Amino acid sequence: APQRSLQTLDNTLSLFAATSVTSIFQNMVPALRPFCDGSTSCWRAIGSSCRPCNLFRPFGSETKAHRRSEAGQHHQQQGPHHRPHQQQQQQQQAQHAEPTHHPRPVHRGILNVGGELGRKRGLHFETHEKPGCLQNAGFIWTHGLTSSMKDEAIGGWPFSGVVEIGSVMPLTRYDARGHGSSDEGCAEGYTWPALGKDLVKMRKAWKKEKMFIGGTSMGAAASLYAALEEPSAFHGLILASPPTCYEQRQKFVPMYLENVENSRAGGLEEAMRVAAARTRPPIFMASEKGRRLFEVGWSTKMAMGLKRYCDTLEGAALSDLPPKDQLKTIELPTLILAWKTDVQHPVETAKMLHATLPNSELHIASTYEEIEDFPRLMTDFLRRCTE
Repeated sequence: APQRSLQTLDNTLSLFAATSVTSIFQNMVPALRPFCDGSTSCWRAIGSSCRPCNLFRPFGSETKAHRRSEAGQHHQQQGPHHRPHQQQQQQQQAQHAEPTHHPRPVHRGILNVGGELGRKRGLHFETHEKPGCLQNAGFIWTHGLTSSMKDEAIGGWPFSGVVEIGSVMPLTRYDARGHGSSDEGCAEGYTWPALGKDLVKMRKAWKKEKMFIGGTSMGAAASLYAALEEPSAFHGLILASPPTCYEQRQKFVPMYLENVENSRAGGLEEAMRVAAARTRPPIFMASEKGRRLFEVGWSTKMAMGLKRYCDTLEGAALSDLPPKDQLKTIELPTLILAWKTDVQHPVETAKMLHATLPNSELHIASTYEEIEDFPRLMTDFLRRCTE
């Protein structure tokens, strides 16, 4: 009997070693399906979408670029036997690595949100949560224009600490369409109302009793449109660094279109050169982390590629916040976070939203250190909303 047991164990280990990542997820960890209807038929081979719900593709179905990235990270962890040039490359990459406080996600996946002309669109997401957090609630965070999950994590925009929300409730962040690892669309698909619809689809796929949403800049605008589309589906909003709007925004539309023209004529290098010549927000220039935002952020923009970069800017040029009479109907508890001296994320927009949204509170940062305190304000707000 012991010999048969050992043989069975040996066969099991051999089978485990030969099984793909996707098969393991199919058969062994159905609990890791935060965006699935619970059916094992949702877990299919690499490259397939979810059936019957047609929403979710498992962790094993990342793009080749994603797998190369994971392989690169594994290579960096090989140890001190690296050759000298590998050690130098590892040191250079460490300068842009995720902050040490940035935890690894609990779940990763791809959500199919549909697309133009019936083409499927996959949004890469990851979920963070800490032991003891509320399981009947969830928060979805949306990044800003030309940003991504990775961009925020490595310091391209000052919201790497948003993952701390996972101490209160599960947090899902994702790459908006055309950004990061998510599939691309067209300019009309990058407008704020369209991104709000994507956010609603994510909410429907993630079955939580109490749902909260929020984001920065473009992500804040998308959250407002999602709240208007399904006002009874959400329990609270976080609007961080809301963008320009209305008359003030019309002054920036030519800048977006000029960036597109410069990029298509001279490439993204020319667009970066033009952007570098513009005045940056003084609140960023007063600290080392703030000054690094430009260089780190542009590494993300370069990775987008010319077409996606231009299409997202054209989508931004077509976008504006909802009219004030619609905003007044949003009665959700709302936290508004803004900072001074940034013309593309003006305090005036934050103050307008605070005056218009009937159940809102406003915090305005005067220093970069106060911006870094925003994650604490977010977690405190969500705790109060769930008490």
